[in-house]
Amino acid sequence: MRSAKRSMTAVSLTLIVAAMVALAAQAPLPQLENSALLVVANPKTGAYTVREKSGPAHLTAEVAAKVNGRWLHSTDYPRHGVSSSPAAEGLPQLTITHSGLTGQPDLVCLVRLHSDPAYADIAVSVHNTTQQRVEVQGIRSLEIRDPRLLELGGPASALRILPDSFSEDRPALAIHDFGDDSSGLYRGVGSELLYNRQSHQSLFIGALNSERWLTILRLHAPQAKLTAFEVESAGTTELELDNSLRTSPEQDRVELSLPVAPGSTIASENIMLALGTDYHAQLESYGRIIRDLHHARTSRRRLSIRARRIHHRKRHHLPGRHEGFRSQGPATGPQTWHLDRSV
Repeated sequence: MRSAKRSMTAVSLTLIVAAMVALAAQAPLPQLENSALLVVANPKTGAYTVREKSGPAHLTAEVAAKVNGRWLHSTDYPRHGVSSSPAAEGLPQLTITHSGLTGQPDLVCLVRLHSDPAYADIAVSVHNTTQQRVEVQGIRSLEIRDPRLLELGGPASALRILPDSFSEDRPALAIHDFGDDSSGLYRGVGSELLYNRQSHQSLFIGALNSERWLTILRLHAPQAKLTAFEVESAGTTELELDNSLRTSPEQDRVELSLPVAPGSTIASENIMLALGTDYHAQLESYGRIIRDLHHARTSRRRLSIRARRIHHRKRHHLPGRHEGFRSQGPATGPQTWHLDRSV
């Protein structure tokens, strides 16, 4: 009799555990949403997905940090904790904490969702949970190492890329057809716009601040094949190697390295991420957001950022919603930009 009771108890416990596992598997993933965007965090991998609700555009990204000269990717960590709560401004926020990597600091990704205009605000911090000081050389708030995780609803061959430049003329602002750069690297500083001429879907990413780092965006496409995309807070050395440090000796090519004491934290710059079918509205929204965040001394009609320069300095010159981008000359004065037409 006792043996039978033990067997029944064991079976009951097994069924309870199985039911709990099944319920956990069916539980919805932590997410944020508004009328235009959906943000989902995966507790198993620590990746986050930003998806356009009314169209095919979406991306799934990891985060990373270069610590003591070594890149630590969020997938290297054994634990990924996800929580949701309102941010200080009352915005919905997801916090993804990557921890448990022996002898290494934690990585914490914050994703906030804005509604008007609709965009995700993303930042990553390195929290030094070790007993030793660490040196941080860079932080990636977005890292895509599988091209299938970046989807704009059309083939990569239909992409147009508009990367912002390091300075006013280094390099000259230009729109690129996918595959036209022999180096296979489309690098922007501060912002970058990807537009698919077939689907009319676009991805815009722009830095929201620049307190400590530059924001460098890199679309990797060797031999006209998309392989990776990353957005990194880093120093100026990479850009200066193409300019003032081109012929400098090795000892002058010093990479930025910032110390983080035990118990302290260092953060990336915040970035704006927008998906949709109206790249023009994305650029205009970015201009307004930057103006309001940094209290720019400018009127409502003239925005003091380079996104405004891209589309002229007068509203009646701006192309329509699906006209696209085309350069009619160097970006030094009023000109028309069309993404859908031949350069």
